[in-house]
Amino acid sequence: MAPLAEMLRLNGYSTSFFGKNHETAAWEISPSGPTNRWPNRSGFDEFYGFMGGETNQWAPFLYHNLSPVEVRRTRTTTS
Repeated sequence: MAPLAEMLRLNGYSTSFFGKNHETAAWEISPSGPTNRWPNRSGFDEFYGFMGGETNQWAPFLYHNLSPVEVRRTRTTTS
C-alpha cells in the first residue's frame, strides 16, 4: 500500500507537509539517516517542520526537506 502523498504525486499532484512529523522513529532522526521514513521519502515534494512529538514546541529544531534550518533566536527583555 502506497502512502496518500505518493499516490497523489504519481497522479500529477504536488504535495507538501508542514508541521509536526511524529511518524519517524527517534533513532532515525539524524543527518546520517536513514531517511526512508521522512516525509520527502514518503511522496511529499516539500517538507517544512519538525521531527518527533517530543520536540520543544516553543523552539523546535526545524527542517526544510532533509536539511536543518538555522533559526535566529532572539531574547527579548522588558523594563
